[in-house]
Amino acid sequence: MNDFSPKGRHIMQVKYYPEVDMLNIDFSTTPGADAEEVTEGFVFTYDVQGCVIGIEVAQASKRVCLKEIEKNDAYVVTMGEVSTVSTLAAELGVGERSIQKTIQAMRATSIEVGQQESPAHPILLTEADVLAVKRWREQHPRGRPQVAAEG
Repeated sequence: MNDFSPKGRHIMQVKYYPEVDMLNIDFSTTPGADAEEVTEGFVFTYDVQGCVIGIEVAQASKRVCLKEIEKNDAYVVTMGEVSTVSTLAAELGVGERSIQKTIQAMRATSIEVGQQESPAHPILLTEADVLAVKRWREQHPRGRPQVAAEG
């Protein structure tokens, strides 16, 4: 059970991503175990005990008043140009699964790339993330090693 006493109080975090018009409200730093769209544009994230630990609002500027949030730079996260796995895959001419596997391999070596609220949400990639994925793919080509030419 969560301890919401003053001593054990969880710190709520509010983040607005204007590039994708998404508002995230996190009630806990606990990782999300499941997510559910409870009504159009509102996704609740749950921990393993089934407690709501976060709310994501898609198309936030159309669904909630952001005036006070946008006034405070601490709440607004600017990412520059944002890509998704599907847009990067299309740019590189590969399948989405190929990009997902690249990101998994990078994360397995402790390279932080992309942001994802929960497994049910898309991975958002900053310009720096896109460059890192491209570099990784150049340094770690797929397929069999090339055989040296006999001479």
